Amino acid sequence: MKQTSTNLTPRIKTLVSFAARLSLQKRKSAYTLMRRQLDGGGLEPEFFAEVLLHLSLFLGYPPLLEGLEVLSRHAKRRIETPSLTASRRSLSAKGKRLFAGIYGNQTSRVLRNLERLHPGLAAHIVGEPYGRFMSRGRIDLCEREILNVVVLFLLGYQKQLFSHLRGAMRVGVSLPVLTGVLEHAGTLGRRSAKRVIRLLDHIGRSGAALPF
Repeated sequence: MKQTSTNLTPRIKTLVSFAARLSLQKRKSAYTLMRRQLDGGGLEPEFFAEVLLHLSLFLGYPPLLEGLEVLSRHAKRRIETPSLTASRRSLSAKGKRLFAGIYGNQTSRVLRNLERLHPGLAAHIVGEPYGRFMSRGRIDLCEREILNVVVLFLLGYQKQLFSHLRGAMRVGVSLPVLTGVLEHAGTLGRRSAKRVIRLLDHIGRSGAALPF
């Protein structure tokens, strides 16, 4: 049975809605959604803190700083999540494991391509985005890949979107859930997700590999 945006779990639908609004520069709407969830007891402040930290990989520090300020002010307390500090060796080890889990047998090729773009870029990305951010708790790896898909889809980074669609499936996000995520994000952003969804539907019916 095809899963649409209307039957995503409430947690995933909130995750997609919040990330989409911030990606689209609809910050007031994102914060309204956040406050409503906090007041209704649906999700904890620590959930939104982790989402904001993760989204800083794509959207930068201004939304992170502003979002954490809004969150702390509304919660009337400091939001306690694990520290970002860790040793370089620890970050590198965690990042390598996670990177390999997401990129599978393409890992070596992707790392070579990153290093061709700029010296040291491969090690930086493995240690920082993957070791420091992607490997954190509170939101799981499937949810983090869903965040990646939402932002990359709405911002139009097609090649990276395709990589993270594959990554999402490798870590356990189902095709029906990805379809629902893309539908919901597309509706919020007034962007057509039909091409990507047709591709995902084809994979679901045939079991074929992703052609990208």
